[in-house]
Amino acid sequence: EIPANVMAVGAPAKVLRELSEQEIDWKSRGTDVYRQLAVDARTKLAPAQPLAEVEAGRRRVTAPEYDPLVVERAALSGRP
Repeated sequence: EIPANVMAVGAPAKVLRELSEQEIDWKSRGTDVYRQLAVDARTKLAPAQPLAEVEAGRRRVTAPEYDPLVVERAALSGRP
């Protein structure tokens, strides 16, 4: 049995360490982004023909700002 809030790897899985609150929060936000993208795909995407060139003024799909954990950690610590 693998306890909650730990990093486990391998088969069979072995616990490497406990996860920090920052890591858990980051992963939770990433999961929320992924879920929203799936909802958007189901409700907004439709079959289309490929374009020969980009249409002027064409709208772009936007996704929430979500940085890799290493970038977020650097920002929180004040490192470039």
